[in-house]
Amino acid sequence: MADQETTGLSAAELKKKRTFRKFTYRGVDLDQLLDMNNEQLMPLLHCRARRRLSRGLK
Repeated sequence: MADQETTGLSAAELKKKRTFRKFTYRGVDLDQLLDMNNEQLMPLLHCRARRRLSRGLK
């Protein structure tokens, strides 16, 4: 019974200490991606996404 309580406490402590994974897209961090305009973002995208951005999003 005591073992279950300690594992419950340690699981709660681990959730508090959990660090989130840093998001990157093709080697560029999320903060940098959000700061980019469409022209800077275009070389990172594949052909279909580039074409859609150049024609305008609907």
